[in-house]
Amino acid sequence: AIDGVDLRDFNVHYLRSKVRSVEAEPVVFETSVAANIQLGRPNATRKEIKRAAEMAGIHDFVMALPDAYNSVIGDWGVQLTAAQMQRIALARALISHPKVLIFDKATSALDSKSAEDLQDTIDDLAARGGRDLRTTIVIPTRLSTIWHVDTIVVLDERGRAVEIGTHDELMSRAGADPVTGGYYRRLVERENSGPTANDSLFSLRSSLKKGAQLVNEGSFDNGIVKFRNVSFSYPARPHHMVMNRFSLSVRPGELLALVGPRGGGKLTALALAERFYDPAMGTVEFEGRDLREYDVIRLRERICFLQLDAPLLSTSIARNVDPTGRRSQRDIEQACGMAGVHGDILSVGGYGAEVRAGETSPSARQRSMSFRQRIAIANAFLRKPKVVLLDEATSAFDNELDATVQDALERLLTTEGRTAIVVAHRNATLRAADRIAFVLKGRVREIGTHAELMNKSGGKYKQLVDAQRGTREFFDVESHLRMEVSTRLEEEDEEEEDAMEVEEQVDEGEMRAYDYQRARRVALRDAPLLALGSFGSVAVGGLFPGWGLLFGYVISVLFQRVPPCATSNSGDSCSAVNESIAGDARDKSIQYGIYWIVIAVACLIFSTLTFWAFGLARERLNRRTRESSFAALMRQDIAYFDRRSTWKTTYLLEGDVARIHVFSGEPIRIIVTNLTSIVAGLAVACVTMWPLALVSLAFLPLSMAATNVEVSAFLGETETDNEDEGFDSPGGIVLETLLNIRTVSSLGIERQRYNDYRRALSRAEPNFACVGFLSGFISALPPLIQQSSNALIYWWGGWLLFYYGHLYTFQDLVISLFSLSSALLSLGASASGITNHKVCERSAGRVFYLLDRKSSIDPHPERKEESALALDVEVS
Repeated sequence: AIDGVDLRDFNVHYLRSKVRSVEAEPVVFETSVAANIQLGRPNATRKEIKRAAEMAGIHDFVMALPDAYNSVIGDWGVQLTAAQMQRIALARALISHPKVLIFDKATSALDSKSAEDLQDTIDDLAARGGRDLRTTIVIPTRLSTIWHVDTIVVLDERGRAVEIGTHDELMSRAGADPVTGGYYRRLVERENSGPTANDSLFSLRSSLKKGAQLVNEGSFDNGIVKFRNVSFSYPARPHHMVMNRFSLSVRPGELLALVGPRGGGKLTALALAERFYDPAMGTVEFEGRDLREYDVIRLRERICFLQLDAPLLSTSIARNVDPTGRRSQRDIEQACGMAGVHGDILSVGGYGAEVRAGETSPSARQRSMSFRQRIAIANAFLRKPKVVLLDEATSAFDNELDATVQDALERLLTTEGRTAIVVAHRNATLRAADRIAFVLKGRVREIGTHAELMNKSGGKYKQLVDAQRGTREFFDVESHLRMEVSTRLEEEDEEEEDAMEVEEQVDEGEMRAYDYQRARRVALRDAPLLALGSFGSVAVGGLFPGWGLLFGYVISVLFQRVPPCATSNSGDSCSAVNESIAGDARDKSIQYGIYWIVIAVACLIFSTLTFWAFGLARERLNRRTRESSFAALMRQDIAYFDRRSTWKTTYLLEGDVARIHVFSGEPIRIIVTNLTSIVAGLAVACVTMWPLALVSLAFLPLSMAATNVEVSAFLGETETDNEDEGFDSPGGIVLETLLNIRTVSSLGIERQRYNDYRRALSRAEPNFACVGFLSGFISALPPLIQQSSNALIYWWGGWLLFYYGHLYTFQDLVISLFSLSSALLSLGASASGITNHKVCERSAGRVFYLLDRKSSIDPHPERKEESALALDVEVS
């Protein structure tokens, strides 16, 4: 209830305009900055938008953008940092003048400096909330940020409020029992006590190492992992050097923490150590050998990149722990026991239970997070790595991290003398690390223990730690903001240029990879099926003129001339003549009816044979191509995926692969059917009435052109190019709305998104009346040409019959006409399902480019030839 009124009694739109929330992962829409802020109140003026931005601390940044508040943000515009997105979301919430403002761990996804600045803004808004009659509710990331608030409500694990009061009141309570008091105090002590047994993942590291000694600190060559003058740039940004003569030696058994600003090269070091990429210059070594000398699979078993946020696969729990399926059940259970997840697995149905995906409730997400993290740790235990790589920013670490996950990770990192390289974002990790390396602009600028680096006057690490403690003397906020904007815009220009260059290189490579003869050769393994389908196509093509021939005979029976009886003849004689003619018509009708049944059965048999043979050949080809393409995809290094979006890769396996068949079965079916039908139809027409056949032959190109226009119009309607659709297209608006439906609902902008969609539809078809008229005209043009040709041919046939009736009969005319008409009908029938050939060429080029691409980091090099042979293509 709010002010004593049940929430269900409020108008939903009004309620959501007065209760706004700012979440840990804010959503910004692909539109301008002003439009994003205005979503909080659609009728807000530009002055009010500016005021909200100033309150959120984002105004200076926006004014530094090329178009200020009109600058488009998102994937299609200016790329924002998490802190900038958070402030825009805050401005969007403030512009509606909410009575209740909720901050749900708003600073949890930010770096320490950005989190501190945003926390100051939140504190300022909370302080002014009393003057504005606004209630502020904060779910804190750290308890130290709420010591000054008016009221603190402490909830236990079951969601019950166990303590209420100010910070001083709650800290004065003794005891650790949540009923008698001290629950909040215990949480604060855990946060402030540094690495203790309860809250630090690395608290027991020293004791668990049991006296293990590190290698002589002065020896670079004794490192288990070494970076020697490494230079590297990502394939998607070849002109931006991420690592510049980076050198580092990691000693056996030590915990090395990597710290530094965003983009300095910390995560890149982990990626190179796992050999996701190879350096452009220099070497990365493991146990004294270059990583390129190791088998990739074995290397990644000994150097484990632990990803606690990795999703579970849709398979059994046992296969999630052991994806290779090579380990025994006993080994799997032992690893799960070390990870503290064995009991949970048994409670959900055992190791054979299928993983259930798609749970969306908060409690289900929390349970799945802890379960998923321990499964990832169990997988690491099973691999028994010598080196563990970990990025804390992607590991869902917070002060209330599940104790079982803490214990499991502690055992993994501290037992068996393992070496750990951690991209650190927590003070507890820094204090527990054996050494700390400060990485900036692709180089190690400082290295040493926490104490050594803190004693270094003016050191960059000391500045970083002091900034986390709240010391501002090393930062000029305004100049830092301007520098950030300038640097960001320069980086965006470089990224856009690099992206265009890479895209052009990939497109050129795919175009060069296309080979028509090679596309035809991929179907040679199905030659018997293609021959069988061709035989059926010959039969089907011959049946079309057969219909016309038989139809001509039927028409001649129904319209045969009955001569009048002579006046001298008796009535019996006339009756006998009529009876004879009627009997002859009846016998022929039965005979032709049987022929119709034979043709119908033949059409059924041969059509089935044709489509079965070509369809089976197509499906077998599709399967081989999919298997080979996916095998080639799995052999690619990470650089390949950096150059392609997920949907493009998925489309390659689904759409491009499916089009390869047009170079084998489809053209054979169409050519054989059309050729047989036209030749047979003309042959019948020439035998029965050759002048009519010659005129029809003259009109044949015109009829074929009309059919081609009809097919082209059909392909133009169905073949769309989605690559040019932007964020403001109808599809883009639908996708963005559905992905962010919770934000749309909380802002109450359902009607506005509907109106945006209507405007996008209008932009997509601005002249729909003209387009509709043109489409109708093009659709009507082929029938007009065909019927006009038929009219002229019918007139010519009547003229021949009138003046040359002694040479040709009405039956000859009907047979000739319907044989030709049925042959022309086959053109349209065989063209059904035809595919745009240019589109198929591009698809084939993309597939061949993937098959031919040689990965520099191939985990299964021995299978390249095997997968290529499955498709019968050359191995490059």
